[in-house]
Amino acid sequence: MLDEFNREGLGIEADLSLPAARVIRSLDQIIEWRGRPSAIRCDNGPEYISGALLAWAEVHEIRIEHIQTLLGKNFNQPIYGVHGHAATGH
Repeated sequence: MLDEFNREGLGIEADLSLPAARVIRSLDQIIEWRGRPSAIRCDNGPEYISGALLAWAEVHEIRIEHIQTLLGKNFNQPIYGVHGHAATGH
């Protein structure tokens, strides 16, 4: 996870598969540490379009922005942006 405001790495999860529940757990940890972002930008992988993540984002009032792809290719893979932390006001 990358803070797009200051390009700071906030966390990393590496595995063959990252289910939505694990992504949510990582996001909860980052929010506890840094505050709630106004938006999260991610690709359209199954863990990022799942109902669980979208419901979590709605409850936390976080906008999900999916990266636009070109001809089915994602040239920005896999960097996920976390926009504007509530704690810092950016």
